[in-house]
Amino acid sequence: MKEEKIVITQQDYLEYVVDEVGEGRLYVESEGPLQINEFSDYVTKKGGVIRYHLHKAGHEIFIVTKGSVEIVLGGKRCIANPGDMMLIKPYTPHAFRYLEEGTTWEELIQGLALYDGVWGGERVRRNCIEKRNDPKFMQKYELANAGVNHYDVQALEVDLVEPEQVPGFSGKGQCYKEFTIPGIRCAVKYPRWELGDVKEIWEYTLENGVTVSWDEYYPDSDFFAVRKGKVSVEAQGYGTRTAKEGDLIYIPNYTLHKITSLESGTVLHDFNCRFNLFLLLEEVTINKRLEPGSITIDYIKDLFLRYDCPITEIDYPAGGFNIHI
Repeated sequence: MKEEKIVITQQDYLEYVVDEVGEGRLYVESEGPLQINEFSDYVTKKGGVIRYHLHKAGHEIFIVTKGSVEIVLGGKRCIANPGDMMLIKPYTPHAFRYLEEGTTWEELIQGLALYDGVWGGERVRRNCIEKRNDPKFMQKYELANAGVNHYDVQALEVDLVEPEQVPGFSGKGQCYKEFTIPGIRCAVKYPRWELGDVKEIWEYTLENGVTVSWDEYYPDSDFFAVRKGKVSVEAQGYGTRTAKEGDLIYIPNYTLHKITSLESGTVLHDFNCRFNLFLLLEEVTINKRLEPGSITIDYIKDLFLRYDCPITEIDYPAGGFNIHI
């Protein structure tokens, strides 16, 4: 069995690759038949360009963490800055130009083992670099990785628009909809229908001392990125670790665990919410407005069970709030 880490730092990358535009590091491999959770980052050279292309399969989410990127999605061009996210669905043509030296972004993949193709490209550079100038050969290479190029379309020359006009763009602090429970702001960045009904992407802001527990053996992994603050992570068989800003938290399936916020305002991105949290929170919000007296602990317990929610306890000591399912 491979060694697994529940807290992944920038020194814990699995693979490293260098190309003409920048340097990439893979942290989490693609998992399962749906090929989810492949996660990497990419540090680029100023002026580097990825030309206009599309993928016939797979959803890509890019998160800018440093510098700025000129990006074209579906024929519309904007500038993305730190904290901005972009969702690229299958058949959405896209191109990039990196505007600052050391511009860095993360990439979360669903439905496409991207690094298999990355290493294929590395072998081409190592074994037959002359083939890079052979259009027929490169077309076969791209098709083998579900890609189709549109390099003749000078996409980076189209007019700039506001980022909100670009399909799949979610700016720093923006969300599709947000909900609040005691101690936690829950903001859905990408709902289930944007990700092929596979999962949801959330941003949680936690007050100090909030603890969320998963005390049932669940068939899916949990995968978070710490964006601000720090948390304590306790997982079965791994002991207790601290994850700080810039770290990843990866909990394998069938592993009991809990996460406790150690600072007020701690922000986590949830990259693998496989149950329907959006509908669960929407039901609570609507029923609270229509029948305020209906929101009891028994109602919440039943709701969690009906939505197959893997969370078994939320504890917020400062406010005396506690739910145990």
